[in-house]
Amino acid sequence: MHESNILKIKIETEKIVQQALTINKNEEFKRILENEGDKLKNLEFIISIVGTVKAGKSTTINAIVGQEILPNRAYPMTTLPTLVTHKKGQVEPKLTMPKYETLNKFLNQVREKLKKDSNGEFSKDSHGKEIIKTISDKNLRFKEIYQGKDNIYIFLQTLNDLMRLAKDIKLTPPYKEFEKINELPRIEIEFYYLNHLEDMSNTRLSLLDTPGPDEFGHSEDLKNIFRTQLKQSSAIMLVMNYTVINNEGAGKTREEVKEIRNLIKDEHFFVLVNKFDEKTSKDPDYENTKQNISKSMFDGKLKVENIFPISARLAYLVNIARRELSLKGKINKTIPWVEDFGDKILGRKWENQIENITEIEEACAEAWKDSYFKKPLDKIIIHGYSNSAFESLGGILHKIEEINRILSNTFKTRESSLNEDIQKLKQNIENLGNQAIILSTEREDLLNTQFSYHSNKQNLIIMQNNQCISVNNITAVFCLSPLYTRKGFISSNEKDFWHFTWREALYGFYARLSQRAYFVNKNIPTALFAQNKIQFFDVARKANINTPDTWIGNKTQDINEFFDNYDKVVIKTMHQIYLEHQDEQAMFLVKPVNKSQFHNFNSQNECPVFLQQAIDKLFDVRAIIIGKKVIGCKIDASLSKVGNLDWRAYDLPNTIHEPFELPNKVQGKLLNILKYFNLDYACLDLCVDKHGEFWLLDVNPFGRYMWIELSVGIDISNEIAKFLISKSTLNSNVKN
Repeated sequence: MHESNILKIKIETEKIVQQALTINKNEEFKRILENEGDKLKNLEFIISIVGTVKAGKSTTINAIVGQEILPNRAYPMTTLPTLVTHKKGQVEPKLTMPKYETLNKFLNQVREKLKKDSNGEFSKDSHGKEIIKTISDKNLRFKEIYQGKDNIYIFLQTLNDLMRLAKDIKLTPPYKEFEKINELPRIEIEFYYLNHLEDMSNTRLSLLDTPGPDEFGHSEDLKNIFRTQLKQSSAIMLVMNYTVINNEGAGKTREEVKEIRNLIKDEHFFVLVNKFDEKTSKDPDYENTKQNISKSMFDGKLKVENIFPISARLAYLVNIARRELSLKGKINKTIPWVEDFGDKILGRKWENQIENITEIEEACAEAWKDSYFKKPLDKIIIHGYSNSAFESLGGILHKIEEINRILSNTFKTRESSLNEDIQKLKQNIENLGNQAIILSTEREDLLNTQFSYHSNKQNLIIMQNNQCISVNNITAVFCLSPLYTRKGFISSNEKDFWHFTWREALYGFYARLSQRAYFVNKNIPTALFAQNKIQFFDVARKANINTPDTWIGNKTQDINEFFDNYDKVVIKTMHQIYLEHQDEQAMFLVKPVNKSQFHNFNSQNECPVFLQQAIDKLFDVRAIIIGKKVIGCKIDASLSKVGNLDWRAYDLPNTIHEPFELPNKVQGKLLNILKYFNLDYACLDLCVDKHGEFWLLDVNPFGRYMWIELSVGIDISNEIAKFLISKSTLNSNVKN
């Protein structure tokens, strides 16, 4: 592509990114777009390198670069994602750490904690004691720039030791400070395999060394960084260990692959099956190995052409030798890696051949062929670099398109849950041979509704959408929204007057209905009574079900005492409310709070606040009860940055919904709660902690269900329809 055309596209793409940032209010998507903007400045093509345990991820990166740029140690080394960037002519590596002061601040925090607590696992062995000694050295300070391989090694090892030590003394590293691409450590070095290609100074190719499952599995914040960085990668390479695929280690590898795949939703996904040079004569050949791995590790869902059995060790030794020859014209046998090269590439008598350039080149050519490294390099690395400008621009536009698609689907699903549930219920009732009438309490419909009640004639009729709704003709009632209003009023006074007048009129209609027809949840006042938090917790206690410790009030002393009892506290609302925010209706979600946020709290002037003990949950459960039937749905928002605390953020792409069978004992307790409140229908929210304990959080007699029906395929509408018809039959003989 012509450079001037690329520049034009780049300018237009920058405008699109800025517009998307202005429109988009989702924090996670904003971070992705900001990162894409940073990549756009240099037209950066990023390939993320992910590895299962001991698969040879660092060796693979070193093989691509052509020298040992990343250290190999017995334990994982990538505590932060690290960029390795190709820079033509950069012979000696250079590392830049943009947020080095953040690391220094955390270093001081670790030192202070060590003064108070130095009895962790690290202190029990000599290696750990040495790490503590190093970290405690007041002369140790992180710098912005590290020149040369040795200094980079020291930095990476020290950083790794710091993070591991922090974990040991239960101190959380500041991972959230490193979510943007330009905040990560970056090593600049010439990739040997790319030095013959045309220089493209306006573009760059980078490898992103990422933490593996063993590393991010211990930290949700690190997992979030991992997931965010993968989402904005141009391509992803997963390095696996061939030697464990067909033995007892296969199960663990499969679990690691599954965990990684759960975080990756990208079509540009490639697998490097390392250590293929260790296969035996009894093992399948190259092509059959690809087929087997696709089936055994990816259930046949990954394209075979995206799987590459390789030997990273052979490729590394070949490229480092070729690089040495290109720089110095010979190989000095005193260099540390040369012995390994000689034994592996030249054979036992390598010392007699190490000065023979022709023999070295021939041996390298054979070893390079045996490494099978050329295919993935050409398909992923070379293609990516040669087309980095085009690929980078295309990738950024793809990200914007994907975000728009996700937001659109989320919006449609939420709208479906609000608008389609009643229509689906009506359809199910009619399919069962009965007539159904819908009365909408949405503002837009109530504005076009005629309400008529005459006390002397004792009649009450509502006209809406060309249908007459008479009390006398109704035998069963199901209510999802007693009254719900949206924006559109000129003033708050007008809104309040209109709302409360309609409320009282409709409540009178509901009262009349409850006297003549079977009213699910008996009547509105009773159902509303169940929503009161104080009453709810009293009843839950009687039902002997776990509920988080809760405090409601405005007494400052009690607030302070409550915070003193728990490490983590959240704030909620007494009732689900929608607030006007930036011309939109915004729901007040659950938020974490601490004591310091209440230092200006004035008991005399404040309304009661709703504070609650935060449960360290694994996932949420919504239980939908219709009559005596309990329908459960597991809601796992642990991967969502906006919904992990409160799934009502509706980050649907990162929230897993699946059917869930509640234990009989828990079901019985929930049914007792509904019995106490005289309810036939309700949605109850629970969470499950790490010990498998169930905690009841809320009950909603008018809870929505359609998004669950759409997500997991449970026909909740039909269950409600059958229940209504069964009750309608009992009331069909009621006379006027």
